[in-house]
Amino acid sequence: CFPAGNGMMIAIWGGNTPAPLQAMHFGSRIGSLVAPALAYPFLSATRGEALYANATIPNNTETTEFTFTSNIEVPYVICGGLGVFASLGYLVVYLAPRPQGLVFTNVPKGRNLKELLHPGSFTNGNARYGVILMTCIFLYFSVNGACSSHFQLLQASIATETLNATKQEASLMQFAARGSAILGNFIIIPVSKFAPMPFIVFVQCHAIAIINITAVALALKSRMNFAVLGCVFDFFFASIWASGMAWPEMYIDVTGSAIMIWNIGCGLGNAIMEWGSGYILQYHGAQSVMWLCAAFAISLCLLIYVTQCVMSYHGPKKRHLVPTNIN
Repeated sequence: CFPAGNGMMIAIWGGNTPAPLQAMHFGSRIGSLVAPALAYPFLSATRGEALYANATIPNNTETTEFTFTSNIEVPYVICGGLGVFASLGYLVVYLAPRPQGLVFTNVPKGRNLKELLHPGSFTNGNARYGVILMTCIFLYFSVNGACSSHFQLLQASIATETLNATKQEASLMQFAARGSAILGNFIIIPVSKFAPMPFIVFVQCHAIAIINITAVALALKSRMNFAVLGCVFDFFFASIWASGMAWPEMYIDVTGSAIMIWNIGCGLGNAIMEWGSGYILQYHGAQSVMWLCAAFAISLCLLIYVTQCVMSYHGPKKRHLVPTNIN
């Protein structure tokens, strides 16, 4: 639902997109805060992966079996129920009467797949500019997920396996980090209403790079260091996705097709990093993951320089309001 929601928000709000889009993403941060709090009571407070119990079978051969003390399936069932409840809410919104006279700032540029995905459809017919800019933004969304695996995807694994935290302690780290993300996302809503998006993206990406470089030196020295750096990281990282879509809206038509292409980039980057960072953590240790994320964060900073130069060279887009009957 996120791609469709992002596209609709941008189409409705146009040049005023940043604050409403950040507000929509703020809702997802609430969910990410609730998740570790929901899981906490069902997680083990024992250090290590499992409790070991010796058992003797009839032929007097002694074996060792693993007894896990977490009931993680319970929060999964709860989340599934909440998902059903949320889907019913979406259904109600879909069936509810819609406003009359709604004006979109952009609409799909064609009916068939070739027209929808043509690079010139996002840049007023300039195919060369469209290819370059869409490639830059595609890479932006691919890389921003890659520089976050230590404090997102692998946060619990590093906390429990490398820093010997209990699963409950790891859950508390995640809860604190997601709370910091909510604060960061909340602050960026009014800021994005007044500050230019290139400046916001510049600050976010460079803050992430500084935190990742600091994490290389300090994150694994103690559980407290890891938790604090995770909170600071999430504070800046929370709104990077929404900022990445509001940023090019000043220069190109951010249609649903464009957002889907960027989602593919995000999914591709995350898929590679899920495998790659997990492999590196298993065979080379958490410190190598820190170095990897720092390298990607620096690459992200270089990428935004190139992207902004390309967009500034071609200048802001001309806006056309399109009356749309959405009944």
